[in-house]
Amino acid sequence: MPSLRTDGFLYYWLLGTVFIVPLLIFNYGYNASAIRQLALLVLVGIGFLIWVWPVVLGKRKIVWQGTAFSVVVLALLAAVLLSSFLGNDVAEIWGWGGGWGESNPWGWIAVLGLGLLITQIPKFQTTKNILISYLLSSTALAIFVLVWWGINQELVMPALTSFAAVSLFFTANAIIITALSLPLRGRMKIAYLAALLIHIMAVFAYDYDVAWYLLGAGMLVLSLLQLIWEKRLSVPSAPSAVDFITPFALLGLSLVLLFAPVSAVSKKSGFDFSTLNSVSANVAYPRFFKYASWDEKLFGAGLGQGAASFWAKAELVDMRQTRQLPALGNGFSAILWDGGLLFILAWLAALAYLATRLWRFAQKATGENLQMVLVGAVSLISVLAAMALLPFDWLTFFGFIILTAITTARLGGPKEVALGASAGQRAFLILGASAVLALTAVVVFFSARQISNRLDFFQSIKVGTAQSGTTVDLARLDKVIKAQSSVYAYRLGRVDLMMQALEEKFAANKGLNPEQAEIKTLLAVLAGDFDYLFGQSLRGPNYWQLGSRAESIGRALPKDGVDPWLKRANGYYEKAIETLPRNVIFLVDVARFYRQNAEVLDGANKDKFYQRAQELTDKALAIDATYQAAYGEKAELLVLLGKSDEALAIMKKLSESSPSAAYSAARLAFSARQYEEAVNYYKKTISQNGNHLQARYELVQAYMALSDFKSAGLELDELDKRAPKDDAATQTLLKGLRELLK
Repeated sequence: MPSLRTDGFLYYWLLGTVFIVPLLIFNYGYNASAIRQLALLVLVGIGFLIWVWPVVLGKRKIVWQGTAFSVVVLALLAAVLLSSFLGNDVAEIWGWGGGWGESNPWGWIAVLGLGLLITQIPKFQTTKNILISYLLSSTALAIFVLVWWGINQELVMPALTSFAAVSLFFTANAIIITALSLPLRGRMKIAYLAALLIHIMAVFAYDYDVAWYLLGAGMLVLSLLQLIWEKRLSVPSAPSAVDFITPFALLGLSLVLLFAPVSAVSKKSGFDFSTLNSVSANVAYPRFFKYASWDEKLFGAGLGQGAASFWAKAELVDMRQTRQLPALGNGFSAILWDGGLLFILAWLAALAYLATRLWRFAQKATGENLQMVLVGAVSLISVLAAMALLPFDWLTFFGFIILTAITTARLGGPKEVALGASAGQRAFLILGASAVLALTAVVVFFSARQISNRLDFFQSIKVGTAQSGTTVDLARLDKVIKAQSSVYAYRLGRVDLMMQALEEKFAANKGLNPEQAEIKTLLAVLAGDFDYLFGQSLRGPNYWQLGSRAESIGRALPKDGVDPWLKRANGYYEKAIETLPRNVIFLVDVARFYRQNAEVLDGANKDKFYQRAQELTDKALAIDATYQAAYGEKAELLVLLGKSDEALAIMKKLSESSPSAAYSAARLAFSARQYEEAVNYYKKTISQNGNHLQARYELVQAYMALSDFKSAGLELDELDKRAPKDDAATQTLLKGLRELLK
């Protein structure tokens, strides 16, 4: 066994770790969840060094506790590594591109490592101190939330990215506090009830109905269990009957709060951010089995990359303005897309194994051990509820691992194995300790550097008023970008900023003058970033966004500056086609780009761009035969190719449900000199939209082409009533038509 001094230090180290991590609620360049994961990774790394330190010094051996949970952790760690190294983009999965999501390898390794350490400290098998530390941290977080909520709701944003998830986090902890308070008396009972009330207030503040139902149901179940297990819940220090009045009273209170009118309590009651921007799990599951490749089905897209893989296969999602892809519907669907079937099966097997061991332990447990069984059961049910109802949330996972590790530490294991007894084992442990030390040092160094650079990045931006606009310290920003290779966080961020500045200049000056010094500088920076990013491996939505922005710059510039920007757009669109093969909105948008810009891209070979546009529209229609925009784009192409009859036939089919399609059919018929057809479709357009003035104007012309001057005059009178009197250009056109009718 390690020396008592080292073992005791690690014991208190883990108590502090469990208390500190949930309270890291601020945003230092990274979001709060990433900060928590980084901090836990470092603290757990140091914890492992403390654990093996006696072996490194060659003084004592350590004993491996083969608990049920340690087996589960090792299996899940193997699944994490397998999924992370076999995913689609290893660099992005491990965060080397700058990304840190709720689910990523570092976060999983950190929290599983913490659970493993807890099971290896024998003192945790006979004490509830680490559980108390965790609940104290949850109580402190709830107090912070309530204080901030009373001052300014927006200040609560850094606490958690998902308010629905944090409400379930507080709900589970409230039920656990109730379970622990059952046999207590005196001051300890009051302390637990005070913590419970703070949690209830926090859940009420979040105003997430599902959390309330779970809280009420949990308290009801605990109250009934008291009647069933009254004697078994009694502990030697408190042999009297268990008090079941308090939980029933709290249950009644929670139900009253649940149905109380929010306006009657406070105008600030309930956060406005409880609903999550996510895709339904009913959509995520079938699409995985239908569209994921075989390697994705087995190993997933990689931890944290499931949502990107899902949206890359979406059909009707416009991602040009999407800064963050919506999450998948619940935790189980996220794990399925992240890690594939092997990972989800490993996860479900781990839950089943823990539940089985917990049930066997419950058959013989009494007193305090039975309390821990209740805690373990609550943790299992809570994680199942959270993962079934909400997208994956790391803090909920953190709490589940702690609660489960504490509970299963009491189960013991099949055997204890001495480590470090032989020279070979000692050398292996020293090598492992050296690797952990090196990894921890690297994480600390690069995290500090990354946080510093991110803060510099944000501080180089000053968002002004509508008149002053956004100003950017280009020199400082360029220094940050050159300091590292984080494509997503910096290069793409600078493109966003430069585009915002250009849009402000365009709006203020009614156009862009590339010879103006400030605009020339912005264009030069953008050109460098566009050319650099073209050689990087990006996500499909990023390629689409960059192509769209290059096209918008080309449209805003004078004709002599259009060509290079449209060619950049062409390159990005083609790259996006490879990564967004099923997005029909994107395919039709690129077809539109080729149709409109074929002359500029290559006038001598414009037919190849028309052919490419036709291929894309046909592909879009093969994916979704009901997408009307694809038919409209195909009709426009057919007109350019001199096939007006085919174009008109397409638009006729769409005209019954779409005013724009009816109007397009009318114009096509008019161009083909089929004036009677044109009149019918102009009238259909007007019946669908009576204020379509252009359709009325062209209807007058169609009547005149048919020599129906009476109908033309009547329609002109109607047009005259609706046309704005202060629009000189329109009034001149109407006057010209009247002259022709005379």
